[in-house]
Amino acid sequence: MKRDKSILLVMPSRHARETLCAQEFARFQPLGLAYIAASTPGHWNLEILDESFENIGELERFAIVGVSIATRSALRAYQIAEEAKSHGCYTVAGGIHASMRVEETLSYFDTVVSGEGEESWQRFLKDYEAGAPKRLYEASEHQSMDEIFAPRRSSMSDFYQVGSIQTSRGCPFNCSFCSVTVFSGRRYRYRSPDLVLEELLSIPQKYLFFVDDNLVGCSERSIDRAKKIFKGMIERKLGKKYIAQVTINFGFDDELIELASESGCGAVFIGIESIDENILKSMNKMINVKTGVSRYRGLFRRIQEKGIAVVGTMALGSDGESPTIFEDTARFIDSSGMDAVQLTIATPLPGTRLFEQLTMEGRIVFNNYPEDWIHYSLGSLVFKPRDKNPADIAAGWKRLVDSAYSKPKLLKRDIQTFIRTKKFSSVYLSHRLNKAYREAYLGSSFYKHPSLDAFARQSEPSSKTPDSIGALAE
Repeated sequence: MKRDKSILLVMPSRHARETLCAQEFARFQPLGLAYIAASTPGHWNLEILDESFENIGELERFAIVGVSIATRSALRAYQIAEEAKSHGCYTVAGGIHASMRVEETLSYFDTVVSGEGEESWQRFLKDYEAGAPKRLYEASEHQSMDEIFAPRRSSMSDFYQVGSIQTSRGCPFNCSFCSVTVFSGRRYRYRSPDLVLEELLSIPQKYLFFVDDNLVGCSERSIDRAKKIFKGMIERKLGKKYIAQVTINFGFDDELIELASESGCGAVFIGIESIDENILKSMNKMINVKTGVSRYRGLFRRIQEKGIAVVGTMALGSDGESPTIFEDTARFIDSSGMDAVQLTIATPLPGTRLFEQLTMEGRIVFNNYPEDWIHYSLGSLVFKPRDKNPADIAAGWKRLVDSAYSKPKLLKRDIQTFIRTKKFSSVYLSHRLNKAYREAYLGSSFYKHPSLDAFARQSEPSSKTPDSIGALAE
């Protein structure tokens, strides 16, 4: 391989053992890098490396090393940049964290590709080949999904049990804890059903994850598109079993649910976030407020009775919660009958309004960047609560996790899932997710050593000044 025409794209995973990605079934393909690979001219040799499976080898083989950065892996990404530069590689960063923290990232990388990167990456390569790469490339506009090349899956390893596909980008909502609208815009953009079905035929895995933040959307037009995709999957007899992310409105359309189930949908993630409607209002999660928490159980049953398991996602630790929120949430998990639950700690990620608010108020405790980014894994308390003792949150979190992921509760959920969905594939998917969550949470430092977390950290930043980013990541 000629170094001057070779590219390595890396998905870093330092400290991943304390995230859901560390669990084998929950490891999803680095689809963003596969999109970048598809946008790379054919005269370049390109490899994708996922550190969840492989160690970085001989960097001197590559002219360019590109890294996709999530907040929790930022420290490791900066270490990779340091290593790559020591081997004479040109370094490029992209992804959500690089886009939200451009100046920080530019202090470690030669170039940052900010925002959706397919078109910007092509401009960078053209400038690089001309000997004049810029420091920053920003997406000129949000492209039509039909204009973007399908991801180059041949560049990814064969290790993944679950395949991935993205059929839409953008979100019309603007939740305070989410940066999707900043990164991908508030317009819901989607690929046409025919192109989606063509791409599905190229995916070898039996199990799939639709990575769309909302596969079906909320408008009549987007829901009709989803129905066409499901009908096409049925007609083509693809035989896939898949998981998708949707909003609570999915439960209102019986035809939509039936088509999804018949096309192979075994489970859907639904963002519950909180059982307190005042908290939902503070999050701007208005679709949930409009629906009403009291209706969740009935909507879950409608989905389950058509053969699809419900995975509720919830975030605890927000300002204004009741002192009994952890006990109330444990009861809700049991009474609502959700088949699996993903529990997180409210986390102010860069680019979100929550991050801006807590930064302005001086309440972010883990604020010694970049080393403190490793705590932003959705499983640690990184800010000072306004109305609660952090130690009480840690204790309540431990009680909730012990309840939600006890082995008797998991067995009971498996039985209930089969009774309600009557589908072994739905039981399998929800069981694997519950198992992955249990292992991730019980192995996290916040669960095992809560005294080491936010309430043990003073609000002043650390005075530690390491010799290198590599030293920080050790």
